[in-house]
Amino acid sequence: MEGVMKMKSFFLKRIISGVFILSLIFFTTNALGETFCVSDESELQSALTTAASNGEDDTIQIVQGTYEGNFVYASQEARNLTMQGGLYGRLRHKGG
Repeated sequence: MEGVMKMKSFFLKRIISGVFILSLIFFTTNALGETFCVSDESELQSALTTAASNGEDDTIQIVQGTYEGNFVYASQEARNLTMQGGLYGRLRHKGG
């Protein structure tokens, strides 16, 4: 009887350890989110669209410049979106 109790205790500890490790992996992966670096209007809107539905906490880093447009972020998720501006990027010339 004592051997059976030790075996049950051993398996219970293994199961609890496994659940704990899996939950750490799951929550760490979800907490990281995605980081986007954008340098024009189309990249900004694409990042906003992706961030609205990817199930992660996201960060959008915006290179210095002027961004003209009506940008939309429509999310039904309970996730965070952080926008950081003023980043330096490569020089780009738009002819016109």
